[in-house]
Amino acid sequence: MSSLSEKTRKEVFEENIPLIQGQVKEFCALYKAKYKFEIVKGKYVKNALVNTIKHYISFLKEFDFILESVDFYRNYAWFGYFLACEFGSKDTSYRALNTAFWRILKELESQAEYEFCREQDKKEIIRLLQNELSSKSDLGVGKNGLYIMGKFASLVLKNAK
Repeated sequence: MSSLSEKTRKEVFEENIPLIQGQVKEFCALYKAKYKFEIVKGKYVKNALVNTIKHYISFLKEFDFILESVDFYRNYAWFGYFLACEFGSKDTSYRALNTAFWRILKELESQAEYEFCREQDKKEIIRLLQNELSSKSDLGVGKNGLYIMGKFASLVLKNAK
């Protein structure tokens, strides 16, 4: 692999698109297992993937980052949020948010080797996510909030070891 200085930001990002797509496929498989409904073939998934990639590129530009590898927490939080925005039904939107949040928690718990979050806290975070998609967005936490919660918790766990 060439050094980052020899490649453009776009080239480095494009090399990581298969990883993003793989995580989206995993997301869809988890959704299907949990809710017994296939979403991977729908236009909603495609639109959410496109919006996730656009947001990722905007994020990298805004913070002047060069992508070395896809951040698990960003990808799951952003894709879950954009997928939830695609669905017309509140129940389906909430299921997308719940799937993203559940997968992020499972990743954190695999690092912590214990249950990371109390049931009461999980319900509060899901409620904040749901509010973001409703008329109560001032009492919500969106795609970046979910990402930073997961990322921050993973850093705390990593530094605690």
